[in-house]
Amino acid sequence: MRMRKFYLSLATAIACGTAVMAETKVATFEEINLGENVYDMGKNAGGKFTSGGFEFYNSYNTSDYGEYYGGFAISKSTSSAFDDATYAVDQFNSCAGTGAGKSETYAVCYWSTFDPVSIKSADGKVFTPDSISLTNAAYAFNNMRFGNAYSRAFTEDDFFTLDFVGYRNGEPTGTSVTVSLAEGGKLLFTWIGVDLADLGEVDEIRFNMNSTDIGDFGINTPTYFCIDNFKASVGTEDAAISAKETSVQTMITEVYSADGKELGTFTPGLNIVKMSDGTTRKIYK
Repeated sequence: MRMRKFYLSLATAIACGTAVMAETKVATFEEINLGENVYDMGKNAGGKFTSGGFEFYNSYNTSDYGEYYGGFAISKSTSSAFDDATYAVDQFNSCAGTGAGKSETYAVCYWSTFDPVSIKSADGKVFTPDSISLTNAAYAFNNMRFGNAYSRAFTEDDFFTLDFVGYRNGEPTGTSVTVSLAEGGKLLFTWIGVDLADLGEVDEIRFNMNSTDIGDFGINTPTYFCIDNFKASVGTEDAAISAKETSVQTMITEVYSADGKELGTFTPGLNIVKMSDGTTRKIYK
């Protein structure tokens, strides 16, 4: 009887130890102090925003043509509108006009193939994603609904998707979760919960986007989306530090409008830029 009781106590201790090893954390962005209807595109973020124990990639840049950003920005905008004339502000609106569950603060992401947009543990640990809240940004939503000079209105034959891709040691784990932001003529316009459990244990989540509206410079649909309430279980194992590639700082050498006219500065909306490394990129401003 005593022996059986001993084993039960040992099992309980092991179970308790396992529970301690993994800590559930949630990023709500509410601790990032912004004024009412204010956004932060990362000028002083130092390459990341931190919330709930996680880091959300940001790249803020300045050039002779103006400032621009990639990755995540933080917003408290209560507008769901989008107007090309007020693009500089409206690009930080969610199509719901608030965060998930009518919260005040949420993150708006501008994704591109040139930025390693990611979520990592702020403690440099591996983590197991649980869930996240997701909706369309007002910019993408309104472009898919009405179209504009460089992207067309969607039909029931179009789609716009977002992939959450698991990474470990700098390499894809082979796990991903794909969510439709538009499909079959329906556009996502409310916050939804996304189950990320299939990603398994990772040290980084990266993103990929796809659309049926593609042009010479890639996806024409504005590659924006909004997130909130990222939840994951953080372990004690350190994320591996992969060898860093030597990077060469690239600079913008020319800027063009969508119709090919050379510009002296960024203009609201889509800008086609040529970089010093010979690549051509899209920058929304």
